[in-house]
Amino acid sequence: MLNFSIDENIVANNFLIPLVILSVLSNLVIYRGNNNDLRSILFLDSFSIIILNYFFNPILAFTIYFCFLHSIRHSLSLISEINKNLMKGFPIFLRKIIPLTVITAIMYLIVFYFISEKFGIDESIIKIIFVGLASLTFPHILLEFMVEKKMKNKTINLIGWILFIISSIGFIISSVGSFWAMFGSLFFFIACIVFLIPFFKKDENE
Repeated sequence: MLNFSIDENIVANNFLIPLVILSVLSNLVIYRGNNNDLRSILFLDSFSIIILNYFFNPILAFTIYFCFLHSIRHSLSLISEINKNLMKGFPIFLRKIIPLTVITAIMYLIVFYFISEKFGIDESIIKIIFVGLASLTFPHILLEFMVEKKMKNKTINLIGWILFIISSIGFIISSVGSFWAMFGSLFFFIACIVFLIPFFKKDENE
């Protein structure tokens, strides 16, 4: 039976609640210049986070918030961008997300199959949830930022290669003690550096 138990000493409510309250206050300060409707929605959203974390354990609180508050709200905003009429925009939105959702579910099951033998069911699910969300959320935020700022392709490519270099450093550190892993990580790092050279080398034709 799944219990999603977590060590209370690490993420106890008396640790989470002050952080959530601090986040609420920070958001109110940041959005103090916006209209009252936006501030009201922000307050209700933040208040729901506090209530969820007070009454439920962190995993369950996070699941309820992410699946039933954050995701639904974000989906509605995307549907409205497709078509102001939600009933007309929903089928289009559904056709766009189904392929990615199926691929994500298949990858989840594959990863779960391999790591559950080592870590057990509960720990495997927790690892997949948080590592998976972290790996999806950062590119998601970065992409929205780039689109909003209308960055040039050259700038986007530069940011991409810098992120690759950061990844290669992580691979190098994790490969200590394994010759072939270190070999591949070092060459990956060197390749990233080589691809960065054109960004800083002035073209004679320019």
